[in-house]
Amino acid sequence: SPLHKYFYNIILLLSTI
Repeated sequence: SPLHKYFYNIILLLSTI
């Protein structure tokens, strides 16, 4: 589902910090 992809994107963004 698209929501899952959004969640993964957020995790990647948090990982860059």
